[in-house]
Amino acid sequence: MTTERRAVDGELCTCGRTAVTVFITEKFGETGWCGRSDGGSKARCVFCNGTEQHEPGGRCPRYRLRLDTGEASA
Repeated sequence: MTTERRAVDGELCTCGRTAVTVFITEKFGETGWCGRSDGGSKARCVFCNGTEQHEPGGRCPRYRLRLDTGEASA
């Protein structure tokens, strides 16, 4: 089951942009979405700086909802 809530300041999409919605899922926990399904810009990943292999669809294994916390998303 997936639910959602409005994102708050500082929460990020999996592409690194500012999130507008946060989906709450059993598999991944809280995951931000910016409203654009383009996989983000072609710049280096804000979570790993391009050092990690990303999952299909572009999600970085080091993704965090907020960069100011040390916690990685599930």
